[in-house]
Amino acid sequence: MSEAAHDLGSRRMSQRSGMGLVSSEECDFVSGKFACDLREITRE
Repeated sequence: MSEAAHDLGSRRMSQRSGMGLVSSEECDFVSGKFACDLREITRE
């Protein structure tokens, strides 16, 4: 799952549900280029 790094609510929800950070990179969004985080589900 990829999400905007500046979206704190989404980041907190991902962390609470057990998702781990895989990488960070710059992605294209409708409003421009922003840092984004690629996450994977790590909780069983």
